[in-house]
Amino acid sequence: PPPPPPPTVSRLESRPPKVRNLLMRLEEAERRHDVEMAVTTIEAIRALPGSPAADLDDKLARRLGMLNMRRLFTLKNAQWVKTVTVKRGDSASRIAAENGSTLASLARLNGGKGDKGVLGKPLFVMNHPRFSLVIHRRSRTADLSLNGRFFKRYDLVGGVTGKEGAYELPARTRNFWLGELGVQFRPEDRAELELLMPVGAAVLISEM
Repeated sequence: PPPPPPPTVSRLESRPPKVRNLLMRLEEAERRHDVEMAVTTIEAIRALPGSPAADLDDKLARRLGMLNMRRLFTLKNAQWVKTVTVKRGDSASRIAAENGSTLASLARLNGGKGDKGVLGKPLFVMNHPRFSLVIHRRSRTADLSLNGRFFKRYDLVGGVTGKEGAYELPARTRNFWLGELGVQFRPEDRAELELLMPVGAAVLISEM
């Protein structure tokens, strides 16, 4: 599906001043294609006490997810991504493992050429990311966090039949999502989660 449009700022006059100002700032960031400004503004809106923009929260979360994916793979944001110099004896899988990442994300960060590192040349790699996924039974959504901050939201296909509790992503996921957790994602979303989340990443089923 196409990426969601930025949240509308219609009926600004009905919003509290702080919300109104932040929504106007978000609109300006989108006009300027300023990804970092848009991200910090969305995070500020979602963090407002009392959730005065609760009616926009889902749209804001989904827009933030699109921006975060761009920051990671296109802009290679320095808070998540570093460069390593390929040394003799290195392999892509070894570099990914040593940095707590996945081979798939390393390949994508390097234009699909992560398995062809050249001796003495730099490769981009995620820097020990701490991904965790909370699956919400009631809303049939799953929220992915990176280093303790919201990263992206996904929709489930159907309900959740697995037991509430904590799990870890195994090395082989063929029977994990549907068999053990009782959740189903769209194929492209499942592939994206497995691209991002390394073995051992935390997965939680919540009743909320």
